[in-house]
Amino acid sequence: MSTWISKALIAAAVLTLAACEDGFDMGLGIAGQSLTRTAPEVVSVTSDSVIVAGPPGYCIDGSATRDTGTAAFVLMGSCASISRDPAQPRPAVPGILTVAVAPSGAPAVADRTRELETYVRSEAGRAALSRGGDAQSLEILETITADGALYIHARDVETGRGGRIGQEYWRALMGVEGHLVTASVVSFADQPMTRDMGLFLLEALAARLRVINA
Repeated sequence: MSTWISKALIAAAVLTLAACEDGFDMGLGIAGQSLTRTAPEVVSVTSDSVIVAGPPGYCIDGSATRDTGTAAFVLMGSCASISRDPAQPRPAVPGILTVAVAPSGAPAVADRTRELETYVRSEAGRAALSRGGDAQSLEILETITADGALYIHARDVETGRGGRIGQEYWRALMGVEGHLVTASVVSFADQPMTRDMGLFLLEALAARLRVINA
């Protein structure tokens, strides 16, 4: 495994999982708060080199977005929930979307998808993708290589334990503007997604990122 892949993947995976948990508590429709907030559909990160946007009905949660100028994390949810305005759009498939952008300088991900697939199925890769850093808590259910990206369907028992998000999630590792980007779809515990729903939403998120950064 190339050094750049392991370091970038681990950084993006840890950033995604940690911020997803914090961001969910910070912003996505907290009960008892009715004051409307700004819910943009698009945001530029990493010194404007990467543009992030989601499928229709999803908006950026600014309170959970982190941008260091070289790396970034963006959390998206229902526009109606984030803005606390029921008149705003809602997505056809409800869930949480995250985009983690690792520092630039990596070789093209499209040329390394098979290598990445081997890595994420290894013990080290599963530990990197696990919320608790425990390879035994994470099961890779499926991997798909398409359009220069690696799509992963996984189940993490630590992620879904006693929380509001489900155990299963869908993740894409792809290259955008010289950055390794980790795009994720996480379901709510009380609104689980089917395999096809999660994959459809992840593919829509990946396509949106490609188009808007073209």
